[in-house]
Amino acid sequence: MNLSFGERKIQKTGYSFLCPLPATWAKNAKLDQSSRVNIEMLEDNSLRITPVLTTRQDEKGPGAPITA
Repeated sequence: MNLSFGERKIQKTGYSFLCPLPATWAKNAKLDQSSRVNIEMLEDNSLRITPVLTTRQDEKGPGAPITA
């Protein structure tokens, strides 16, 4: 299934380019401002953006003690 979210304007900040993600997509993927996404460049130079699933251990941060 392909959905089109229309065009987005690229913004430049420092040495990076930013592109806002569609709010509908972010909400559907249960993302918020601290969420992470994985970006892959495909052979045709298009990008694939997928949410990075976090586990409870990931949410505790690096170096957090592991409890059983």
